[in-house]
Amino acid sequence: MLHPMRRKGPILRRKGRSALALMVVASLTVPAHAQTTASATGRTTIIHPLSVSAQRDLDFGRLVAGTTAGTATINPITEMRTVDGGASGAGGTPVSASFAARGIAGQMLHIVVPSTPVIASNGSGATMTISNFAHDGGSGPILLNADGDATIHVGATISLSPGQAEGAYTAHFSIIAIYL
Repeated sequence: MLHPMRRKGPILRRKGRSALALMVVASLTVPAHAQTTASATGRTTIIHPLSVSAQRDLDFGRLVAGTTAGTATINPITEMRTVDGGASGAGGTPVSASFAARGIAGQMLHIVVPSTPVIASNGSGATMTISNFAHDGGSGPILLNADGDATIHVGATISLSPGQAEGAYTAHFSIIAIYL
């Protein structure tokens, strides 16, 4: 039979060696605590502010409503009016709206026109919609000239109902100009 003391000795030594090995492995896996820093620079450039002002209103001229629905469209490039359906032109001075933009010479502008219809009213409860707004740059940018100026022309389509009520119809709309 083995003596109880003899048996405990090697077990303790084995446990001691295992604990020592565990401490050595643990010390090898502890991450180094190094401190580093990085820096960046903040900067800006102040530029000439962009301004846009209305110069002329969009005018569809005088129209006659027929017995069927119709439309009148002002082309922003040619500034010509075309009528379709039950609408007829009856004179007036149809023209596109025009806006004056002023900013940094040679800078490109992104122009945003209304994407949803605008309601025109005659003040007596009758309405028409103005939609399909477009500017003379199409979907592309507008370039400010060497003096920092540009003229932006905007056209659209107005829709007449059959037998549209008489009156002078008006609606307000806005454009947005953004430096590219």
